[in-house]
Amino acid sequence: MPSKMSSGKTPSDCPIRNPQASDAEAFISQFAEPGVLLAAWCETELPVRGEEHEGMKAAEVKSALAENDAKPQVVRALATAAVPSQFLVGRTYDPFTKTFSTIKKPAAAFEDPRVYMGQLDLYRSCGVIDDRFEPALYPEDDPYPLPRMAFVGIHIRKQATDRKYKGQPKRIITATAVIPSRKAGETWRMLGWSNIHPHWEHYTRAKSNFHASNYPLHTQEGQGEMQRWAQAGEDVRTALQDLSDELDGLPYALMIDGHASRRVWPGLHNNKQGLSPDLDDPRLWLPGSGLPASWKPVSIIRMNCAQAEMPRLVSVIEKLKNGTTKPLKTSSDLYYPEDRPEGHPWFLFTEPRNYGKKRHGQWKTRWRADPGKASKNADERKENELNSPWYSMTTREITPMYTRDGYEREALAVAAARLSHQALSWSDRTRYPAPLHAALQMDLGHPQFRRSEPKDPESLEILREARGGDA
Repeated sequence: MPSKMSSGKTPSDCPIRNPQASDAEAFISQFAEPGVLLAAWCETELPVRGEEHEGMKAAEVKSALAENDAKPQVVRALATAAVPSQFLVGRTYDPFTKTFSTIKKPAAAFEDPRVYMGQLDLYRSCGVIDDRFEPALYPEDDPYPLPRMAFVGIHIRKQATDRKYKGQPKRIITATAVIPSRKAGETWRMLGWSNIHPHWEHYTRAKSNFHASNYPLHTQEGQGEMQRWAQAGEDVRTALQDLSDELDGLPYALMIDGHASRRVWPGLHNNKQGLSPDLDDPRLWLPGSGLPASWKPVSIIRMNCAQAEMPRLVSVIEKLKNGTTKPLKTSSDLYYPEDRPEGHPWFLFTEPRNYGKKRHGQWKTRWRADPGKASKNADERKENELNSPWYSMTTREITPMYTRDGYEREALAVAAARLSHQALSWSDRTRYPAPLHAALQMDLGHPQFRRSEPKDPESLEILREARGGDA
């Protein structure tokens, strides 16, 4: 892979063209055939500081390394050719020894999680909806039956504030629709949409068009924060209106992160339930406000993965088939509040990977952990509690809202949990259900994301939680 690819500057609403794009298209044309979907598996390495950077300031070095990073440039060239890509780091640099080391192939394939996870994510980039989703959502003798329906995920975030532009930053919106077949056993579809390229297309094509274009520049008309969020709501309503042509009468449920989009639709706030829209507020009350009833979602499933706002699982009472109850300290099931108030949420708990038999974190913090004692005499040894697994259960809040008659809130909550469990590009559960997760990944994979991602702590926390706690 080349260490640098130069790119020209064009308006944000036009695909970027660079000299390497034509080379990529020429190479890809050797393998392109009708009905064949191509994907690129690439190796790269992170640029590091070298002799050529001596005497430069830290900010200048950072900028120079970013310009030399081949990955975002190759991603754009391949996206222009409508080819999804996946990258693996093949060589790493040790800043202390100032030496490079090549990542070696493990003895067994299952010992290489980087490749395994990368391959799963490449499938997601290809818009693959495999046959797990049919039995997951429509199993035989399902106690939570659902009609054949689509699930749509909407991801919204605000770009980083930039002093070069006046007014408020633009909002980035990506959306994904998982559409089942009309009959069991037939092919499912996954479509994508973005406010940079506002057309519903096959997920791979939508993702490529999104990645081949620049993020929109900040508005320079002096519009304020409220106007930008109001515009984001209008963009989503346009997307839902256009989606009706793709669904051809098939109902759908809309999935959003209520924490990330709380400034967009006031009608989804807890303290607004039962109230009428505020006529002085320029924002849409709900995502489908103003649309014909047949174009509106049958339910808006509000997700919340912000762990600071979630209840911690201490114990749950599970009812057994014989009528007795059993207390549990950990669980990966879906639960609801015991008193079940009107409009209550469901909570999906997940045991972390490092779950073990001992739960020191249940009784004490790390400050009170016993460091233990090492000894050649087994009778004198004491366990080092700091080496034991310390973890917290992760929680997702699932709240079906404004659910249409004929659709059960409980069945929709179970469907959202199942769509989190059947991860598109992960070996375990994802924080978001599959449609919302795929919409988020469209944004995270954009070549400009690391230069335009939000910098404020609140937005960074939303993204961290959505990624599963990763920094």
